[in-house]
Amino acid sequence: MLLLSVCVLAAASLGVLTWRIVRRPEGKTRGDIARAGAAGAALFAALGPPVGTLVFALFLAAAAMSLESLFTSVFLVPWSYLYGGVPALLCGLVTGACRPAVVTWRSYCWPGLLGGLYAFVFLAGFAVRENTLPELGFPLFLGGVPGLISGVACARVFYGKPQATTPAAA
Repeated sequence: MLLLSVCVLAAASLGVLTWRIVRRPEGKTRGDIARAGAAGAALFAALGPPVGTLVFALFLAAAAMSLESLFTSVFLVPWSYLYGGVPALLCGLVTGACRPAVVTWRSYCWPGLLGGLYAFVFLAGFAVRENTLPELGFPLFLGGVPGLISGVACARVFYGKPQATTPAAA
């Protein structure tokens, strides 16, 4: 199941990258889109897993009502790259290739949704054995929600500040 989920995520990401290269905007070359995709993949792979670990550690601290579990989350960072590196890399590849021309607050949402979906599908390959609904709680709370929040945070770093839009003249 893990191999299937990784193959589906990789095929979808490479399909989006190919689609973006074929239907590129005016003034963009194939190299520009490939470089933006590589930059997004590198940034998301470096920053995404630790941010997801912080979100997961906040969940644990809230559930245990103890700050001790929050401080011990620093030991989870190497594991975060093992379980979150591939989804973050692929999400960053798509996010970089499909970089919007004008950055707005809404442009941070779709990388977050994509990060949550990628992390959920990737961790479902580890967790789901008997295809029952209660098994989906593990990939949702360990992968989906932290992937969503880290996708938004990484998109904010990658895209920069939203640009001010001026009202259209009547």
